[in-house]
Amino acid sequence: MENKQFQGLTNTLFLKNDLIGKKSNQIVDYFLDRENEQTFYEQLKDSKFDWLLVPVKWEFDESNLFTSYTKYYPNTFTLHDQEICTSKMKAVIRLIKKFHHLDLTLKPFNPQVILNKFKTKVVPIFDLSQYDQKIVRIIDDWDDGSGLVVSHNDLVRGNFLKISNRWVLIDFEFASLNHWLFDYASFMSESLDPDQWPKFLKLLNLSAIDLQKLFDFITYQNYLWSYWASYMYQSTKQEIFKEIAQDKLKKLAFKC
Repeated sequence: MENKQFQGLTNTLFLKNDLIGKKSNQIVDYFLDRENEQTFYEQLKDSKFDWLLVPVKWEFDESNLFTSYTKYYPNTFTLHDQEICTSKMKAVIRLIKKFHHLDLTLKPFNPQVILNKFKTKVVPIFDLSQYDQKIVRIIDDWDDGSGLVVSHNDLVRGNFLKISNRWVLIDFEFASLNHWLFDYASFMSESLDPDQWPKFLKLLNLSAIDLQKLFDFITYQNYLWSYWASYMYQSTKQEIFKEIAQDKLKKLAFKC
């Protein structure tokens, strides 16, 4: 069967034999931990969870580039072009809680290491220096003793897929152990407009301390992804990454 190409922002996507292939490249493999990703897949390969869409196979080629293959479902859609109402927010929260209850052995997320991957490579497109000290403080206070959970770490709208009558999580390149609030911050910063935050926060019903931690993680993620976008723009010259960097800068300026 001839490969059918799909649009991917950072990886090459293709359809072959009813499987979606996702092939990496050296640009993204610079900052992704493919061995940790493979460990995630290996521990879930025999699972029967209908709320996760995990690759059925994966491999490294002769150039050590990683390709994963996931079952293809036609006639599906993501949250990308959906209005996120209260019922969808509740569905997202249920998925995050299920994900956090997975019992897996993964590497812990290191906020300084992943940030340094980009800070040592690029000067950000837009000046972020006014946030530097705040980010240092957030990283210093990262561990509050609440423990680590299995975390997705990249809850953009496109990583929620509707199959038949259920929402499932996809795309686990960034999965690791992390603070339990990080995924909620990820969903808010990546998938919700700030005017939707009060409704989502009401559903979470956080304490004042946890709420401040959540906002700190939102700040960190906007700062991190702005550096990531600068790195991707420098590496690819694609304007979309400059637009992402600008969007993250605007969100950094938003007063939580």
